[in-house]
Amino acid sequence: MTTNNATQGETTPARPAGRQGLIKPLRTLLDTSGLIAIFLLLFIALAVLIPDFLTGRNMVGLLLSITLIGSLATTMMLVLALGRWIYRWPPRWPSQGWLQRW
Repeated sequence: MTTNNATQGETTPARPAGRQGLIKPLRTLLDTSGLIAIFLLLFIALAVLIPDFLTGRNMVGLLLSITLIGSLATTMMLVLALGRWIYRWPPRWPSQGWLQRW
């Protein structure tokens, strides 16, 4: 511990030097864009390790697969976001009472 020169008797804790200044920005970067970093690392590793990975036919196949999964995920997100609202459609009209009599 070191003493503070402005007031006698008060102490301030010593800061750990070195890694703390580097870890915080790196953690913030991984929290905000960690999934993109993992995708890029995986893409680079596959491009290096698999000979036919960067062919045009494979890229078209990957893009078609991604768009299919994205379309399904978007539809599922909308269904989950609507919640119980979708069960109230069509609205209850007084003229629909004949359906209950059948």
